[in-house]
Amino acid sequence: MKYSIHKIILWMNDNSGYRRELQFEENKVNVITGESNTGKTAILHIVDYCLFASKHKIAESKINENLAWYGLNFKINDKYFTIARKAPNRTNVSSDYYFSSTGEIPEFPSPNMTEGSLKEILETEFNIDKDVTIPFGGRSLKANSKISLRYFMLFCTISGDIIQHSEVFFDKQNDSRYREALPRIFDLAVGIETIENILKREKVLSLQAELAKIEKKNKQISEKKSEFYDELKSIAMEAKEYGLIDEGDDIPDSIESLKSVIDDGISQAYDTKGNRFDEIISEKNLLERKVRNLMRFQSAYNEYKSSLNVIEDSLKPVEYWRNKDEIVKTSIFDTLITSLAGW
Repeated sequence: MKYSIHKIILWMNDNSGYRRELQFEENKVNVITGESNTGKTAILHIVDYCLFASKHKIAESKINENLAWYGLNFKINDKYFTIARKAPNRTNVSSDYYFSSTGEIPEFPSPNMTEGSLKEILETEFNIDKDVTIPFGGRSLKANSKISLRYFMLFCTISGDIIQHSEVFFDKQNDSRYREALPRIFDLAVGIETIENILKREKVLSLQAELAKIEKKNKQISEKKSEFYDELKSIAMEAKEYGLIDEGDDIPDSIESLKSVIDDGISQAYDTKGNRFDEIISEKNLLERKVRNLMRFQSAYNEYKSSLNVIEDSLKPVEYWRNKDEIVKTSIFDTLITSLAGW
């Protein structure tokens, strides 16, 4: 990309239509000289103001108070353009712009373009779009923010301050935004880097970031898969304990068997196990009956033993009288004793 300023145009505000032009030679170093207080410094301020400055440094006295419009006639590659901006009202910058895509310089400009539309046109000519961004951020510039065409003016002008400075070689290095922008656009401005390469690199970085996300997600899925397998194993073991599936099946087969059980219904799973289950229930009921019978027998036996003791106690007086020699045993003695004994 080749970019050069061809002319600075000044339109007076005295209704005379007088227009002054300051022409520059292409592919040469144009040195501005003159006496003190003749407006040399204002030239760079005018260029900056025409290119969308949000504030200006043009002196009000002798310069701004006498001008109605400021303009630039410039060249991008092989195309000429003219841009003019209405003079600021003291410290307030103007939003009125004139633009010619053929480089036409009007007798007196009138607004025909908004600032936003004009920026879009010039950014297209500079091959700047939303995909051409700042590669890395700083304190004033955010990473991936859009590159401003104003940054490229750093490579077109050198102020007197820079000429006298032994360590700084670019203007506006006292402005943090331009100071941070310089290393970020340097390769692009001097041709070391191209827009195409920047877009390709951005695409590579985007793909790398996407790949990192996929790998992270894959790792998370692998971890979840391991947890899921452990849970399946636990479910299969529990199903085996309840007799829903065969003991000998491995985990995959166990899960398939359990799916079949779920699909066919739990009741069908008991069809193959039902006989054994019923047998166990019958055995349980039989044992319960035996226990109850034994408990009843035990109770009856205890009652029988108790009754024997009572009978034995009741027979003791009869035996006493039977064995008593002093008793006169008449003919009815045996009959009486027998009836008492219950024999």
